[in-house]
Amino acid sequence: MIQRASRRTCIAFYFACLPLALTGCSDRPPKSDRVWLDLAEEVWHQGGNVTTDLISAPRKVGLDNLGYGWTQVHPDNPARANLEMNQQIARLFLFSADGDAEALEIEISAVGKGRLKQVPLTLLLNGEPLTGLPLTRKWRRHRVEIPSDIVRLGRNLLEFRFPQPTKSPRWPRRLRPRVRSLEVFTANGRRLWSERPASIYLVSDPGCSPDRSEIRMPSPGWLEVVTDLPERARLRASFRVQHPPGAGNEPVLVYGRLLDQRLEEHHLAQERVTDSDKDHDFDIDLRAWQGQSVRLRLGVGGSGNAVVSWHWAVVEGPAGTDRRDDIEPIRRVQAPASGRLGRPDILVILLDAARADAFSPFGGARPTPAIEQLAADGTRFESALASSSWTGQSVSSILTGFFPDTLGVGPWGSHLPSGIETLAELLTRVGYRTVLWTQHPFYKQQADLKRGFQEIYRPAFQDYTTLPSSSQLMTDQEPTFAFVHLMPPHAPYTPPAPYRGSYGSWYTGPVEPKATLLNRLSNRRDLGGLTEDDRRYIRDRYDENVAFADAQVGTLLSMLDSAGRYDSTLVILLSDHGEAFLEHGRYLHTRTLHREMLHVPLVVKWPVTVADFEAKVAESVSLVDLVPTLVDGLAIPEKQGGYQGRSLLPVVFDSTSRQEPLWATTRGVASYQQPPRPQHMLQAGPWKLLFDPLTGDSQLYQIERDPAETQDLAGELPLRTLLLRQALQRQVVSNRDLLQEASVPGPIEALDTELQDQLEALGYVN
Repeated sequence: MIQRASRRTCIAFYFACLPLALTGCSDRPPKSDRVWLDLAEEVWHQGGNVTTDLISAPRKVGLDNLGYGWTQVHPDNPARANLEMNQQIARLFLFSADGDAEALEIEISAVGKGRLKQVPLTLLLNGEPLTGLPLTRKWRRHRVEIPSDIVRLGRNLLEFRFPQPTKSPRWPRRLRPRVRSLEVFTANGRRLWSERPASIYLVSDPGCSPDRSEIRMPSPGWLEVVTDLPERARLRASFRVQHPPGAGNEPVLVYGRLLDQRLEEHHLAQERVTDSDKDHDFDIDLRAWQGQSVRLRLGVGGSGNAVVSWHWAVVEGPAGTDRRDDIEPIRRVQAPASGRLGRPDILVILLDAARADAFSPFGGARPTPAIEQLAADGTRFESALASSSWTGQSVSSILTGFFPDTLGVGPWGSHLPSGIETLAELLTRVGYRTVLWTQHPFYKQQADLKRGFQEIYRPAFQDYTTLPSSSQLMTDQEPTFAFVHLMPPHAPYTPPAPYRGSYGSWYTGPVEPKATLLNRLSNRRDLGGLTEDDRRYIRDRYDENVAFADAQVGTLLSMLDSAGRYDSTLVILLSDHGEAFLEHGRYLHTRTLHREMLHVPLVVKWPVTVADFEAKVAESVSLVDLVPTLVDGLAIPEKQGGYQGRSLLPVVFDSTSRQEPLWATTRGVASYQQPPRPQHMLQAGPWKLLFDPLTGDSQLYQIERDPAETQDLAGELPLRTLLLRQALQRQVVSNRDLLQEASVPGPIEALDTELQDQLEALGYVN
């Protein structure tokens, strides 16, 4: 949080809540089933839909990336407090409740080694350049005008760009900008953040009922909730206007508005208030919209520093009415412990970047016989989704049972919370021999993902023909858990003979589909230089690599069969994410969460002692379900209070239907040196929402009718979109707060030169 602490020093890193004394208690509506929606319950998660005047500064953990690229310096000393850039691009978010910001004043200087004249600091707002500012060693204040056509109502993205010469020293020695104060001015001259509350927040009043929380809302600001109204609905609210000591009683406009499903806005009530310490009430009949999806907004306007305290604000309905629109967050749930799988050997085979529809059991046009046979012997999950679209975040989820943003996992070098047991640690604890065998180089850097593995094997980089030996996969002394991470079909699509050329020998063009080329193509807006033959050839080369991956799976399964261990072994085949071929304008993966990047093969071949399982599961499941499934099937004593994943055994053996939504997230890039381009995905019932927290853009798909996600319905169904976005924001906050009791992940580790070169060859680092 950045706000004005004094006229000269305007940076503080906390929410400043102006002390406001309240007198007396307004009676809350009778506590009964008639209170159908309490708007106070919506404040905590509504970061995307609650807006007032504030700037978001860096968080120490989590993936919201609201303050990427900054280091806080002297945060506890207002006279010296400042922010230093620690990347070439840094971000802050400013919220403008009225969308009327017209200028900003910023005080900057430079520190570190480098030449000042050649390196201006560039400011952009919502992607549009504002100005370039010269840097000096001394603090200088600059005023920057903001064109009215680039300011958004609500959240705005403010970016600072400071390109560095390639030969300059690394942070923190290199030249870097510092920001000491930042003030934004509106059209009426009012500073957006001054010495007053800077956010909508909840406060409990000790003099009133213990279950009562007030909503305190500075002017200007608003809270909106999207909901389906019950019969005989009423909006009732009680509020009081508070002015800070010494301030004049400037008029404050308090209002309630409704947007109906025809997108017509209705002014429900408004009151212009000048007094303080006097209660006012709204009692609004909403029966005209009962049964409809609506957006309700409670707001405060005015140029002064007033704060409106909503003693209560509720929607009432008839007794016993349930809310139909609730999408509850995916919380931590204790895994069952049925023990129905016994204690078999376990072989998990992960094929990197394997999209499901490239394999014949999942509708692929070209044969993959090994995986087809595996699916015939077990259960095929027809709609398994990864929890991220790139390896670092997805594998962290697979091995822990938590979502990446819950874990605080971002770029390469991220740590897991030490209080979370990995799958290998769980199995080691109950007597398994644990083996990690990987062709992917990133385990060299991701030390936490190796926790619990007693034996680790890694062939030479890009040696994809070497496979584990039988002694590495099995032993007679104890049950073995082997996690085998194979790179194919991940780019570069260069399988050995006889797979190389089996589908693409017809091509005579110039394209060689290396990861670096496909990455560059994905970053270009114009792909017109590619012909249809080029595009077909790139996909043919991927399918050749899929055939090679299938053959490797066949070799591993034959090894088990030759040792007489195939029938008794629990074999799980999956992928960490899919691969894109311009379905939504991109190659490879990482950047978005469309189906081609999340839908992966998932096949489980059960031990021979297990019977009566479903041969296929059509409903959607998540790879975050792997750990709780094994905890359930092996009856592992579980110490940490549950997982966000759910055991799949009730689905497979008891035909139990899952009701939970599905979640995925991506940071967008793998390297900490690149500014994140995050995206979130929430799938609930027939609906799928993609949300970009940088731009605020949403995409809505009806996946039962449009599984390829070709028709974005966000424009046609704005209230449905806002309803899902509300649930998505609830999940973001729930994930961020879920593991607060676990230890905070350690700092991100820098990549060594060798690993960085290897990841660049795989398309991860540009």
